Amino acid sequence: MKPTKKKAKPGESTRPRPKDRQQIQDCIKELRGIIPHGGKCSIDSLLDRTIRYMLFLRGIIKYADILQEPNEPKLIDQESEVIPKDKNHGATWAFEVANQTMST
Repeated sequence: MKPTKKKAKPGESTRPRPKDRQQIQDCIKELRGIIPHGGKCSIDSLLDRTIRYMLFLRGIIKYADILQEPNEPKLIDQESEVIPKDKNHGATWAFEVANQTMST
């Protein structure tokens, strides 16, 4: 009498997954843990969210770099670009010292 093979349920496989595919699945799982709200979305949506999140982080890094420059008053526009002091385009430079606002 031959041993009978169990039929795999849908979504299950009797063969082990190839190593490269397993590595991809492991990376996707790790990415889902890193990206905000990436837990239960499709792979294409996850990759789209990853791109948007990386662009967001790049903007944060640019802003942090601007803040770490020497202590000079800066005017930062909406796109996180520093407007040079000599070309202030009619802007007022303000900073706070001991709870008193000063304008230059």
